[in-house]
Amino acid sequence: AEQHRQLEALGMRLGYSCKKIARKRFLQPIGCHAGLPGFEQNGDWYEGKDLPDPMILFSEFSGGLLNRFLAACKEDGMPQIDYRAVVTEHNIHWNVLDLYQALMNYIRNWCRNMRACMEAR
Repeated sequence: AEQHRQLEALGMRLGYSCKKIARKRFLQPIGCHAGLPGFEQNGDWYEGKDLPDPMILFSEFSGGLLNRFLAACKEDGMPQIDYRAVVTEHNIHWNVLDLYQALMNYIRNWCRNMRACMEAR
């Protein structure tokens, strides 16, 4: 809750909006959460547990704005959010749980590759 308040305050300062996705809406398409045309709620409601780690989803962020946001988070002393993604044509049909799983797999593979690189030295 505190982290979300920090994100909202940072968003206001940088001129963008920040909204929290309610757990019950985790099965809705990412495009619906991003407010993209042609995406409607699908009627599926999630009743499971919350995500084990915070995740942030950026929509309509240019590279420059994304870099400013990440730099401002660091300057404000906010804890790093490891699970972060940008809405793309590839993930707009996924739901929050699918996106989280894809990010988790990406991070796991990245760490595995980094360990292999370090061991090869």
